[in-house]
Amino acid sequence: MASLTQLATKTIELLSPLLNKFVVAIIIILIGFIIGRILGKFLQKILHEIELDKLLKEATGLKLFLEELVGVIVQYLTYFIFIVIALNQIGITTIVLNMLTAAIFIVIIISIFLGIKDFIPNFIAGLSIIRKGNIKKGDKITINNTTGRVKQISLIQISIKTAKGDVIFFPNSMLTTHKVIKKK
Repeated sequence: MASLTQLATKTIELLSPLLNKFVVAIIIILIGFIIGRILGKFLQKILHEIELDKLLKEATGLKLFLEELVGVIVQYLTYFIFIVIALNQIGITTIVLNMLTAAIFIVIIISIFLGIKDFIPNFIAGLSIIRKGNIKKGDKITINNTTGRVKQISLIQISIKTAKGDVIFFPNSMLTTHKVIKKK
């Protein structure tokens, strides 16, 4: 019976500091979420008071929601900082940050590959179209049941102006995979 009591005491002694670290880490995260939300909303209100979106619209002519965007970025950056502080409290900051960095790089690489998966075939087809010179600006063509005059040929796409005045854009890879009829 005494050994069971000693085992329980030793277990509590070993787990107590770890449990304290976890409780402190959770408190740090909760405080960080509160501060992040307050900072984000506060900054958004300040930017709204100086009418940043209105000034940008007048200067550029574009309607941007920069006030809200900056507020959200500050909010999530604050969350991130407090999460790192909490992880540091537990003692696993390096491991988690390395995993997070690897995950971010993987997402970036996948995004790049998904972004260029359509670009590369269109670029190669555009080079082929321009090099061969079979289709030129002003030619009347039919592609995919659309007839019109070639308005512009770029490395990525071709634009055709129909008889109705509509301008339709086709990716260059479509010209190599679909039937194109050139009319004289």
